[in-house]
Formats: sequence, C-alpha cells, structure tokens
Amino acid sequence: MGRTARWTLGLAAFALAVRLAVLVLTLAAAPVGADEVAALHDGTEYLQRAAAVGSPAAASRVWPQARRLSPGYPLLIYAASWLLPPPAAALALSMLAAATATALVYRLGASPWAAALFAVLTPSWVAFSSTAMSEGPFLAVALLGLVAWRRGRGVAAGLLFGAASLVRPVGLVLFCALWLHGRWGRSGDDGEAVEQASLRSLAACALAPAAWTAWGMVFGAGARTSAAIYLRFDLAPPLSSVVSALAAPWADPLKLLQNLFVLALTGAAAWLLWRRRCDPAAAAEERRRASGWLVWLLSQAAFYLLLPSAWVWECLGRFLVTGLPAVAVAADLAPLRRQRAVRAWLLAAFTVVSVAIGVYWNLRALGEL
Repeated sequence: MGRTARWTLGLAAFALAVRLAVLVLTLAAAPVGADEVAALHDGTEYLQRAAAVGSPAAASRVWPQARRLSPGYPLLIYAASWLLPPPAAALALSMLAAATATALVYRLGASPWAAALFAVLTPSWVAFSSTAMSEGPFLAVALLGLVAWRRGRGVAAGLLFGAASLVRPVGLVLFCALWLHGRWGRSGDDGEAVEQASLRSLAACALAPAAWTAWGMVFGAGARTSAAIYLRFDLAPPLSSVVSALAAPWADPLKLLQNLFVLALTGAAAWLLWRRRCDPAAAAEERRRASGWLVWLLSQAAFYLLLPSAWVWECLGRFLVTGLPAVAVAADLAPLRRQRAVRAWLLAAFTVVSVAIGVYWNLRALGEL
C-alpha cells in the first residue's frame, strides 16, 4: 500500500473515530440507546421520510413539516436499511460520509494535517455528522463531484452535484458557481468542444432536481412542496436574523461566540485563498485551484447569509459546514507549515473541544442537562 493510500485510509479512520467517540460518550452519559441519538435534531423527520419510500401507509404518517426535507438522505437511509435497522443506517451513513469527505479533502490537495483539521474543524460539523443529519452525505457527494470535475469528467461531475442537490439544495448553487468560474477561465483552440462538454455537464446537473420537481408535480411532496413549507414556516428578509442577533449580543452570548468564530474562519480562509489566487510567484495551477476553492467558499457563505429565513443566525454554524473543505485547504496557506508542534496542538485542541461540545449538545437535546 502506497503512502497516499495509507494517509487516505488513516484520515478516514480518524474522522470516523472522532464521531464514534461522540456517540459512545453520549450513550455512556445518558440512559438512552442509539435509536434516541438518531432521532435528535432533524433525525426523526429524516427517518420518517425514509420509511415513507415505497410505503403509502408510512407516507400518510409523515409530519407535514418533514415534507420540507430534500429526498437524498432519506433515500440513502432507505437503501442502507436493507442491511441495518433504519436508525443505525442513518447514523452509519452520516459518520461514514464524514470520513469519506475527510479522505476526499486530502485527495483534492490538502495536506494530511489540514485534512485531519477539516475532520474536527467546528463543533457543528462534528456534532451533526455524529447524528442522523445530512451534512456528511452532502459533502461526500459534492466532493466526489469536484474530483470528477478536476479530472475533466464534466457529465459525471454534473450528475454528482445534481445528486448532492437532492441531499441539500445548495449543491445546485455550488455547481453553478464552479461552472461559471470554469467558463470565465477558458481559452484555447478547442473552445467549441469544451463549450459543448460544459453545457452537457450543466444539463446533467439539472437532471436530478428536474426529476424531483416533476415527481412533486405528479405525486406531491416534491421541490415545490418543500419550498412552500420553508416559506410558510420561516420566511424573513435576508440578514434580518443576523442584524437582530448582533443588535442584542447578550441575548445568547454562546451562540454569538460560535457564529463569530465560524465567520472569522470563513473570512480568514477567503483572505488566504484570495492572496494565493493573486500571488504572481505561485504556480498557475496553484492560483487556479485557490480560485476554485474561493468560489466554493464564497458561494456557500453568500447563499446562507442571504437566505430569506428567520433561522440563519440560529443555524449559521451548521449551514457553513458546507464551506469547510475550502477552509481546510486555506489552512495550508497559513504560516504554519513548518511549525509542527503548533499544528499538533491546534489539531488536538479542535478535536477535544469539538467532541466535548458535540456530546454536550447531544445531552442537552436529550434532556439530560
């Protein structure tokens, strides 16, 4: 086994071990089973949606609000339920997807240290990929799409990003941002062939969302139903929740600290990527990749910050998980490359803090605190 393969497997194992630690510590501290942990947050609704696949009786029992959720993760739970009970399948998918995403961040150019840091970078990322939530599956599929994109397989990339958009709709925003970025940078004699391939990739990305929309028009509970439920439950002017929270910073100081930390990470990463993009001393390939990651990060931050939802501030840490691969890549651009002791302490600190907060959130949600 080569060095790259060993790092890939080792990083995936590290990410998985961290999430298993959150689960085991939660179960050790609370008189509950894994089923109760799987039901935390949106887990019950995802499990309801998964049970409704192919079962009209189960579909009739789905909570109205649960119909807002995209179908990608429930479909994965349904498929995995052929091997495991649904709650266990949901937890396994979430954790294994986070491990896969960590390995893919490394294979996409991050150093082993930066990829390991990505695995534990924020408490929201660790906590929500240790329960039955969609952050892990989304990032795993989206990063696979980026791998295909980097290898010039535009149609495969489009299909994968389209599939990611069924897990979290922001996948469509992400692909469109990368697609436009790719068009701006094109040149050469093969422009017509490249343009055709580019249009094919865009059409491939639209297939899955179009199928979901068509399904909803015929059978209900599709994209239109999901959007209508979101608009009915939490419609608010863009940035209104952010402005309200900043106007009353002492109303929830811990939430303020968490969100300011995530925003600071995002801003610092954007600055580091921009600096590398504009560095004339850097190789052209390095500048191009930094530009692509900057587009990834800014598309996610802009989408979620400007979302017309009353939940933006409350869920900002979880929303911006989708930008963390770019933050991890940017960490390699910080002046820490030769400071091994500092990097080791940073990784250990992020691991301990993220696991501790993840367990705390679980226990609080279970009513044990």
